[in-house]
Amino acid sequence: MAELRPRILIAEDDIATRMMLSRFVEQLNAEAVCAANGQEALEKASNIDLALIDADMPVINGFDCARTLNHSYQGQLPILIVTALDDEASIDRAFDCGAMDYVSKPINWAVLRNRVHYLLKARKNQKALTISESRKAALIQNAADAIISVDSEGRIQEFNPAAVSLFGYSKAEACSKIKISHLLPEYHQLEQKLLDSSEDKNRDNRYESLGINRQGDNFAIEITLSHSDPVDERLTTVMLHDISERKRHEQEQRLAATVFNFCNEGIMITDANNEVIAVNPSFTDITGYSANEVIGQDPALLQSGCQGERFYRDMWQDITEKGSWQGEIINQRKDGSNFHEWLSIRTVFDQSGEKARNYVAIFSDITDRKKAEQEIWWQAHHDSLTGLPNRSLFMQTLSQQIAETGKAQLFFIDMDGFKAVNDTLGHKKGDEVLIETAQRLQQALPESRMIARLGGDEFVVLFENATHLPKLAAEAQLLVKELSKAYLCIQGSVSLSASIGIAAYPQHAMSADELISTADQLMYQVKDDGKAGVRLPDKSNTLVC
Repeated sequence: MAELRPRILIAEDDIATRMMLSRFVEQLNAEAVCAANGQEALEKASNIDLALIDADMPVINGFDCARTLNHSYQGQLPILIVTALDDEASIDRAFDCGAMDYVSKPINWAVLRNRVHYLLKARKNQKALTISESRKAALIQNAADAIISVDSEGRIQEFNPAAVSLFGYSKAEACSKIKISHLLPEYHQLEQKLLDSSEDKNRDNRYESLGINRQGDNFAIEITLSHSDPVDERLTTVMLHDISERKRHEQEQRLAATVFNFCNEGIMITDANNEVIAVNPSFTDITGYSANEVIGQDPALLQSGCQGERFYRDMWQDITEKGSWQGEIINQRKDGSNFHEWLSIRTVFDQSGEKARNYVAIFSDITDRKKAEQEIWWQAHHDSLTGLPNRSLFMQTLSQQIAETGKAQLFFIDMDGFKAVNDTLGHKKGDEVLIETAQRLQQALPESRMIARLGGDEFVVLFENATHLPKLAAEAQLLVKELSKAYLCIQGSVSLSASIGIAAYPQHAMSADELISTADQLMYQVKDDGKAGVRLPDKSNTLVC
């Protein structure tokens, strides 16, 4: 196995310097652990071999960071201050805080390289010395990790407080009653691996394994084995710590990655500046844009133009004030086609809970659902035979027009002789007549006028703008002539014509229902008088031709 590379902590708030130091560390065949401030450095300072720390950093300065690291590592961690501060007071302060060396900026890389080599070598020697010390020196009573010393027969010789806390046994119990295999079922296999690779200088003695506590609960551990060989007996030092939380976090990350990659909804994540930093495969499936095409872009590239500035202003107001927004939006695919989506946006805040760190948008394509809803709505509000609006839609429109404008005028049309068509030629021919009637009405009237089929052979026409009644009557007479022409679908002696009643609101009625009733009565007066005509009320609401 390859030897573990030394881990060097770089705590530097200047990104350019941090990058140069990171490159420098990698050239030394070491692993760079980078932090932008003292707080982050302390959070990442696990299992490091050397710390390069800038004195002047935000959150926690380099001196306090060095002091904390020095305390955490009990003075065993080499710390080198790299800073532009070169006055005596700063140098004294650095060493007082536990630094072992000091390099000024601008950095002399040759000097830094040699000092790093020296400190890493000292660190390596110190580790080797710690491992080879006696069992008393090997047990670090205040260590955060559990440390157990085991003889060649698997008997526990030492058991530090961290081990007591981790496994639940007292030191006396562990050393007198319990063998290491009871706590670590895979101990002997791991020890054998260590023995088999004892001559391999590049071996890695760290393993992930399983621990069992006093209650019989299993938990994941990371374990390091090392041998010391006194004259009388070989001892194995076991250093381990509970990684259950880390494993749980890794599992959560894997689960989150699985959900992200296999979720049917499109997911887009942006940074605080609202630039895209990640999208999932479903995003590509829905929009047609690959990740490479949208990362670094503003999500506005999806905008279709169907929503105005106010829509987006209100949306961002909710996101800013409430931390989230959801609603329906029309966006545009890469191919230029629009699609309906249900979109939810949530703000991810930083640790303070006040500043936005990311925005997560999750959306689903509801185009098919919207189309189905529109079809259902259309079917509920239109006549299936002629495609004209039905009674329900007509009444809604009429009532709305009366409420909004206070005016309405309509024709009530009934086909004369239609029953004879059904009786003599059949209902199929009757349907063909109704379809052709609807077509003639649509061709003869402007699009601004609503034409509806109320049922059977009854049609109505609603006028959007008020017109003088005599003019309406003249227009109705033209419709009578048009509807009385021969129908191509009818062969034989059956002839058709139309009777039309005209009424206006509020002159002839006080409600929508009364308006239709009045026009209906007028239409039947025409039929009683011989059909194929038009009738509207006179000024006293008397029915006249």
